[in-house]
Amino acid sequence: MSTETWVRQELSKGVATLRRSRTLREGAANAAYSVADYLTQPLLMIIATPSLVRRLGLEQYGVWMLIHALVGTTGVFSTGFGDATIKYVSLYRGRTDPRGMRHFLGASLAASALHGSIVGAALFLSASALVRHVFKIEPQHHASAILAIQIAALVPFLRWPQRSAAGFEYSAGAGYHVDRCPHPNRLYDPTAFGGYGNCFEN
Repeated sequence: MSTETWVRQELSKGVATLRRSRTLREGAANAAYSVADYLTQPLLMIIATPSLVRRLGLEQYGVWMLIHALVGTTGVFSTGFGDATIKYVSLYRGRTDPRGMRHFLGASLAASALHGSIVGAALFLSASALVRHVFKIEPQHHASAILAIQIAALVPFLRWPQRSAAGFEYSAGAGYHVDRCPHPNRLYDPTAFGGYGNCFEN
């Protein structure tokens, strides 16, 4: 048997094994969903742009896009409460400490709400100054732009506690466990690497 034939046979066996792999199928499906989720919003924005421009006009559409960008920018001030919730709730769960888990979740939600309230309040109170002096929007659009920014100021208050709650749901559902890693300062993620699991730094 030639080397080329052997390589082809081994490749065929490997491909056949991968096709039968449930882990590979689930991982490929998860990757496809992630890509679709990443691309959906930009594609919908592109598709909707002509209709929005016709209905709103260029000026109002520009204001709407500005608010959209401003809301996205508030994410810069996020302090990672969702990731912290995953880490520490998982740690308490692995130690079979429901009281510690509840206390940390309550503290995370409270801190997220407080932080979101501060950022949201700052955005709400500065709406007029942003419209008039920073973005320099045309005077006829001042009222609508200020109102839009003030509504957008609710997003940090609502979104950031939701991230903590989502982190708790993930850590309690999929589950990180400390008992699957030999190193005492590492946590185990059973969903990593297509379901094979992986340990990461605590």
